[in-house]
Amino acid sequence: MHTQMTQYIKWDRNTPFLSTLVGLSVMISLFLTTISFPSTIYAVDDVLTSEQRAIALKIQCPVCSGESIAESQADVARNMLAKLIELSNANKTEQEILDYFVDRYGLIVLRSPPKAGFTMGLWLFPPGVLIIGLSMLIYFLRSQKIADKYPVPSKELQEDIQYQDLIEEQVRQAKDDT
Repeated sequence: MHTQMTQYIKWDRNTPFLSTLVGLSVMISLFLTTISFPSTIYAVDDVLTSEQRAIALKIQCPVCSGESIAESQADVARNMLAKLIELSNANKTEQEILDYFVDRYGLIVLRSPPKAGFTMGLWLFPPGVLIIGLSMLIYFLRSQKIADKYPVPSKELQEDIQYQDLIEEQVRQAKDDT
């Protein structure tokens, strides 16, 4: 009788109850993570003034990819944001605050790099490629239009033209002889 009971209470990965329990716990943990995340973002937004937020959106988080320090949850971004608030409360201008962070982290910290020096080439490259591509397209289309107006004769047509020229030459010679 004991062996029959253990067959029904066998716990392994294939047990529907256990897989349901694991799935339910994963769903609950994801739900709790989802509802707790926005509260930290709103907490940061409540601390910043609109001017501070505008400046924070111009500064790239050095750790995160594509996030400003206003959006990032990284410790470095939080520290940078605290320094921004400190500088702003000390009546520093936006340019002075941006210069402070550029001095510490380099131009890479700016989400929109200045349009001067090497970065000027980066700003001019896409329009330059577009202009060159369009001019090549126009040149190609015009050359096709000219080729359509004056098509290159086929080999058979060239032979016919040569034969016709030969006949005309012989007719001219016959007239000259008479």
